[in-house]
Amino acid sequence: MTTDAGDLAAKLESTEAKEKIEAVIAEVREKEREEERARRSERMTQWITDRVNNQLATELNLDEVQKSKMVEIMTDASTRIGEMWSDMRNQRDNPNAMADARTKMNDIRKEAEDQIAQSLTVDQFEKFQDGGGMMGGWGRGRSNNNNGGNRRNR
Repeated sequence: MTTDAGDLAAKLESTEAKEKIEAVIAEVREKEREEERARRSERMTQWITDRVNNQLATELNLDEVQKSKMVEIMTDASTRIGEMWSDMRNQRDNPNAMADARTKMNDIRKEAEDQIAQSLTVDQFEKFQDGGGMMGGWGRGRSNNNNGGNRRNR
């Protein structure tokens, strides 16, 4: 009986140690994911700032207030889209998750473009849309082949 109790105690200690180790590993991995999200967010913010200050400011003749507002709006939309995709990864077993995420992403972009439209003149906003809008040339408007910028058809 003593041997069985000793074996049980050893297994219990082993199980508890294993659970503690797994918890520490999970914590480290989550911290690494958070750090990567922060780095990604910093890169995206820098890209948006550079795009607004170097490209859009010239193309649209933006004043300082407009540049600041566009950076703010586009950064907020980018952050919200990133968070939405991150949350979607936790819903891999949901068959509607991808479609829901795309719908939500389009809603965020539309909301951001509506805010940008309020910050620009009509002419500036038309040029912004012609230049790809929130998609920055990856979406509609930048194509010379009449397919609306759909890269798959090139």
